[in-house]
Amino acid sequence: GDREIKAFRFFKDFEPDFSNENEGFVFAGFAKVYGMLESSHRGHSNFMELINNTDLLIVDEAHHASAATYMPTINRFKKTPFEKIMGLSATPGRSDPKETPDLIGMFSGDRLFMEDDNGKELPDAIKTLQEGKYLAKLNTEILKTNIDAKTIPEGRLMDFLASNSDRNQLIIDQIKIANNLKELTLVFAC
Repeated sequence: GDREIKAFRFFKDFEPDFSNENEGFVFAGFAKVYGMLESSHRGHSNFMELINNTDLLIVDEAHHASAATYMPTINRFKKTPFEKIMGLSATPGRSDPKETPDLIGMFSGDRLFMEDDNGKELPDAIKTLQEGKYLAKLNTEILKTNIDAKTIPEGRLMDFLASNSDRNQLIIDQIKIANNLKELTLVFAC
């Protein structure tokens, strides 16, 4: 950019007042703003101020856009005359192929593909990015924890998994093995 610009956090406990702002970037979470679509929500008018003054909505992990909390929020942004919407995703499709056209339709039907030097679409962008060393080739090992996540209420699952010492020890032991083998390792944990 050619000037300083404000960045706003609009997730968890952060809730900036948009009535006096005329430009900036807003980083928002769908979990926070979904409830604000309801006119009875205390933050509704503030959220509508944001919606009505947004020029560009960028949806990260756009392959989730058809989810119950994402879609109504995105559709509300689409009702403004100035709105442009861009979806970003490393996996631009749904596991159910019938859902993929609907997903693409949420973003004006435009989908960008990786092309080779001759302008031909690459059949396997992930493989191309891995071979170019832009993406890692994953070696996945499933750890048997004897936990059935389907039996745990969704709202409690992360706390349950994080506090399960037997499961945590299995994960730590696996990380130690990778460390001893000098393997580059990335760990996602709750």
